[in-house]
Amino acid sequence: MRYSTDKTRSKRWGALLAVVLAFAMVTAACGDDEASDDNVTLTLPFGESMSFFETMMGDELGYFVDEGLNLEIQTSDGGSLALQQVISGQSDFAFTSPGLVLTAAAEGNQLISLATRLQKNIFSVVVTDDSPIQTTEDLRGGVLGVSDFAGGEMPLVRAALSLAGLTDGDDVEVLAVGDSSPAVLAALQDGTVDAYAADWFVFFGIEQSGTPIREIIPAELANLTAEVLVATPQYVEDHPDVVERMLTAMAKAAYFTTYDRDAALNILRTRIPEEHEDTAVAPDILALFLNLAAIPESGGVQTWGVQSAAAWETWKTVLGDVTDTGSINVADILDSSFIDKANDIDFDAVEKDADDRNLSYP
Repeated sequence: MRYSTDKTRSKRWGALLAVVLAFAMVTAACGDDEASDDNVTLTLPFGESMSFFETMMGDELGYFVDEGLNLEIQTSDGGSLALQQVISGQSDFAFTSPGLVLTAAAEGNQLISLATRLQKNIFSVVVTDDSPIQTTEDLRGGVLGVSDFAGGEMPLVRAALSLAGLTDGDDVEVLAVGDSSPAVLAALQDGTVDAYAADWFVFFGIEQSGTPIREIIPAELANLTAEVLVATPQYVEDHPDVVERMLTAMAKAAYFTTYDRDAALNILRTRIPEEHEDTAVAPDILALFLNLAAIPESGGVQTWGVQSAAAWETWKTVLGDVTDTGSINVADILDSSFIDKANDIDFDAVEKDADDRNLSYP
């Protein structure tokens, strides 16, 4: 396995057709479990974006179809709501943060993390570069803006405040101000908020306006695993073949994206045109998320989806003051048994797929 960091009419006929259609209807109604497994639902924590490059590309390239999957992609308003869709049985899979998974587990929900798609923390707390605030502790008596109270940044916010010895509502006011980069920048500049917590996609928009920003959270939080693919234990037990095929399609799409960024950008422009209004900026957006994905070394080869028990233990520690995570056994949540199989793909075929398309950007 290898990954490159830079380079898809007579009555007789009428009667026969009726018999065939009737047989097909009966077969569909009495089909086996494997056939029904082909229909899968994935919930994203927000709208379609280059952030989810392996999902968007896998869908556009037909890799999910190649794996026999009829994928329905749903969107939600935050990682908590995406996770709730899985817990309630309304979705088979969801992307969400480990912090939210641990919080849900502490509340008695059984969940399985199957793969890590963002190895670095996509969430952070920032201030404008000219702000007098240097650390989270300096927020005492101030206002911390967030995108939404159900946003994926909330576990990080709670952990950062706890580590700083601050309490939401008493020492710091937490205020939802949305995730529009221009609106957030205005709130930072007019003093509505003293700092802002969200994901790097929002921060990227702020930086593109020409306003430098800097992080004010401890390094142990900045380097936490950010986003994982989850399902319920029952789903994984009932549909292991679907899980393997799901991850295989994503691994192939991730490789295609890293192998040929220009081709990926060309394809993603069709899927998500709003992120390509400025074709000079779009490559930087994709580069941002590939950097956060940081597909790591595993056994001498680069493998998509690798999970780190140590990172989850760090999550447990930083959440410990605000969530009862002490009794949670990380081993009960992490299932990495599908990772090697998912990455056992024909890399030469993926490269040929990209080369044959011969796509340039812009």
